[in-house]
Amino acid sequence: MISAFKFSVKIEEREKKVLLLDFSRRMKKFTLLFLVCIFLGFCSFFKSRIPAYPSGVVFPLEKAGEIAYKGRIIDFVKDTEGDIYLSTERGLVYCMTGERREILWKFEVSEELASSPFLGAENIYVYDMNSTLYCLSKKGRLLWKKEVKEKITTGIKELKKKIYFGTEKGIFFARATSSGEELWRFEAGDAIRSTPVFSAERIIFGCDDHNLYILSEKGSLLDKIKTENKIQPLPLVEKNFLYFGTDD
Repeated sequence: MISAFKFSVKIEEREKKVLLLDFSRRMKKFTLLFLVCIFLGFCSFFKSRIPAYPSGVVFPLEKAGEIAYKGRIIDFVKDTEGDIYLSTERGLVYCMTGERREILWKFEVSEELASSPFLGAENIYVYDMNSTLYCLSKKGRLLWKKEVKEKITTGIKELKKKIYFGTEKGIFFARATSSGEELWRFEAGDAIRSTPVFSAERIIFGCDDHNLYILSEKGSLLDKIKTENKIQPLPLVEKNFLYFGTDD
């Protein structure tokens, strides 16, 4: 009986050890699962704090706890060498190298920016909420700035050392890339929201007065095409054909 009792005790002790071992293993699995859940929740929390970026930006500009830029991104452009230029609503223009993904320089203005950067042959153009136009070198140095009395409502396009843009009051401007000085202006019938395009020494843009305007490089009207609706999208010139859409 004693022997049987001792054997029974040994069995019970062995069963206890097995149960303890099994319990220990379960606790380890539970602890690991708990830590994984905490980690995933932690990542999800910081992911929700990182804003979305424009399509095409494939690297984080803001990390958890580390701000690499100020303000919401308006838009970005990429040059032929792969460098990326972007602007933010907080009045900053950034240049980043596409290969190393590092900030090369940044330029800050005192007002909120209203446009993406526009690339010229040698310069970068951007304007703020007050329609002050800035011209920067590709090294981030301010070359000039000009106040435009009318609200700028188009992109900035460069051709042959001149920049062109339209305004809410229907004024189409040509200015010198070297100084920002006005060279000529053309008055349309309504707001201009269509960024100009160029073809065979002609300047083409749409207008809210339902007309597509075709100007010479000196600002004289060559032709206009009347439509039934506002022309706001960017026209497209392909070979001998001109394509444009209207705001239905």
